[in-house]
Amino acid sequence: MIEHIGMVNHTLGKLEDLGFTAVDRLAQNAPASFDVVVWQNLAPLACGGAVQVIDEAAIEDPAQLFAACRDTGVTVLQVVPSMMRALIEDVEAAATPPDLGHLRWLVPTGEALPCELCRRWLALFPEIPILNTYGSTECSDDQCHYQLSAVRPQDDIAPIITVGRPIRNMAAYVLDPALQPVPVGVTGELYIGGIGVGRGYRGDAAKTEAAFLPDPFSSRPGARLYRSRDMARRRPDGLIDFLGRLDSMVKRHGVRIEPAEIEAALIADPLISSAIVQPRQDPKGEIRLVAYIVSSGAAEPDQAQIRANLSQRLPYSMIPDVLVGLPDLPLTPNGKRDLKALPDPIWPDEQAAGFAPAETKTEQQVAAIWARLLGKENVSVQEDFFAAGGDSIKSIKLAARAQDLGLPLEAADVFINRTIAAIARHLDHTGVSRADKDRLKAISKAAALEHAQGLFDPELLAKAAQLVTYDQSDS
Repeated sequence: MIEHIGMVNHTLGKLEDLGFTAVDRLAQNAPASFDVVVWQNLAPLACGGAVQVIDEAAIEDPAQLFAACRDTGVTVLQVVPSMMRALIEDVEAAATPPDLGHLRWLVPTGEALPCELCRRWLALFPEIPILNTYGSTECSDDQCHYQLSAVRPQDDIAPIITVGRPIRNMAAYVLDPALQPVPVGVTGELYIGGIGVGRGYRGDAAKTEAAFLPDPFSSRPGARLYRSRDMARRRPDGLIDFLGRLDSMVKRHGVRIEPAEIEAALIADPLISSAIVQPRQDPKGEIRLVAYIVSSGAAEPDQAQIRANLSQRLPYSMIPDVLVGLPDLPLTPNGKRDLKALPDPIWPDEQAAGFAPAETKTEQQVAAIWARLLGKENVSVQEDFFAAGGDSIKSIKLAARAQDLGLPLEAADVFINRTIAAIARHLDHTGVSRADKDRLKAISKAAALEHAQGLFDPELLAKAAQLVTYDQSDS
């Protein structure tokens, strides 16, 4: 439950730190369910500026997003770091840097911002500074800002850029378990105070009591302190370093992911009796979701089938990157799940599995796009896209490049068919064109079943059943 005063304060903090005026135009590219949509819609209007609504197709494609910002005169663009990385990679791969028009601020949000991304952005666009942000929905969106036009030596203290200092009328404390401030440079838990702190969780008194505490540092009657469950430390200059989560929640591409939700979806599958989902760091330093599963039958279930089943219950960004089969889940002596005893996942490696070159025309087309996206000279058709460095943004780019060649590939297909060989089989099997998929998507599943004979030709109708899984995951 967020109060209006908190959102007003957040809006004014953004306007102040961005130097927003009536000549500015802010890109509205956040979905309606993302808290940043509030300031994106209202902040420019508070000072006579403009809100530029970005077309949905352009939001997911880096090249189109840049073009939309240039063509519409956007001056402030907010993106998650994963999209920022995709934008940078597109620019670095281009022969000439794109014209960003009037863009004067980039605002990363939603997840930790790697220092190396800032270096690469500022090397390409030294005239466009970065406003790094940190915040929780429970405290009216963002609570801390950090402006940088160059990466300073002190920014190298941590692999991610500092989140800076609290905005106006907000406070941030790094505390120990007794709610006492820890010394400078010592890791503690980050607590947020100020007028942006919400009232709590509606209808959940126990959760509210655990997260919203009386603020011992404030003289304001009824002031609350929000427990973020984020680890942090304070620098000598007062800046705050974010150091990760205390609990198991993961933020990927700006989206909060609770592993328990994925576990529930896995256990709902009749092929699986029990499951644990954990975030793990792969050899390249990327955070991946690893699912440890126990089969409900004697044989180990087919992983492609598990992913297909999950796609009907979860957004594809929540589908685990790696599935590890276990005979039983490890338990502690008192019967609790022993997370420390979980084995390290075996990350797919084309060298260990044996290099398999692309043979069919479809495999060769997909392999060429795949290699360019991941910056590799040779790729095996059995290589796992996500283990090799792919992510949800790159899957969108893979699908877009494939569609340019006339291949009817969607990003959701990449999460289920994760190798070149599997993607090629999927494309060769379905053979449904992009235009036909768009027609199928335009109506609901119920309407399709009721009116199919009148809407589709017989050949297309015969293929419609193959797209039921796609239709459900898209919805």
